[in-house]
Amino acid sequence: MVENGSCGVAGAERGGERAAVGTGLRLVRYMPDAAGTAGDGGGEQPAGRKDRGGRTPGEDGRIVRLPGRQDDGGTGTAGTDDFGIDGLQGLWTRLVEDDLVRVVFHDGGVTDFGAFARLLAPERAWLYRVDAHAVPQGFFWCNGFSGRAAQVHFCFFRNGMSAARAAGAMALTFLLAPQCADAPLDTLLGVTPAPYRHALRLAADLGFSRLGVVPAGTRLAPGTPGGGEAGRVVDVVLTVLTRDAFRTMTTS
Repeated sequence: MVENGSCGVAGAERGGERAAVGTGLRLVRYMPDAAGTAGDGGGEQPAGRKDRGGRTPGEDGRIVRLPGRQDDGGTGTAGTDDFGIDGLQGLWTRLVEDDLVRVVFHDGGVTDFGAFARLLAPERAWLYRVDAHAVPQGFFWCNGFSGRAAQVHFCFFRNGMSAARAAGAMALTFLLAPQCADAPLDTLLGVTPAPYRHALRLAADLGFSRLGVVPAGTRLAPGTPGGGEAGRVVDVVLTVLTRDAFRTMTTS
């Protein structure tokens, strides 16, 4: 069993930007039975309640524990609260309002809240919301676990686009914790449709390296940006970021 360590999340710097310290950014973990309502910032756990943690089965049969609340080391940003099913409904509502459902779920596999909730259930994924001064900016999730590797996916709302780099850097620091020997993951993978140049630019800015291209690796569903009326098969770009590479990038 791989458990998250006790290291606090420090600010991650790249190109002069600092994530965490001074940005008001905070990660809020999704746990379906957590207290709180949609848009409330997630809610603190009730006094005396034990954090059971979520567990995600890796593809190789190992169990990876969902990283939970951490000592923030005085930054006020590294620890995580929890949000429940009402908060998840709030994320879906924002996706619909910002017309992002067909962008994020480009293959058409998620079209309603039920499918959204199933995709992000704790037994399948780690899901965190990113708040800035208690206002949701977007979210990210990990799935496709295999040992200490996982796929990572980012989504930022219209109001959160300007914070995407700082929030992304903070999320990566949280997941890879380069200063901590027992960080939950060693490798993060990106699987991005080739036409999604904005997403590929963000991945490059965050330090992901391109592994290669899978020809005709995915389909843009009808009605999605770039998919047209009939849909379109496109290439997929594979990217990777390891904990060692992230450590080198943030300390050089």
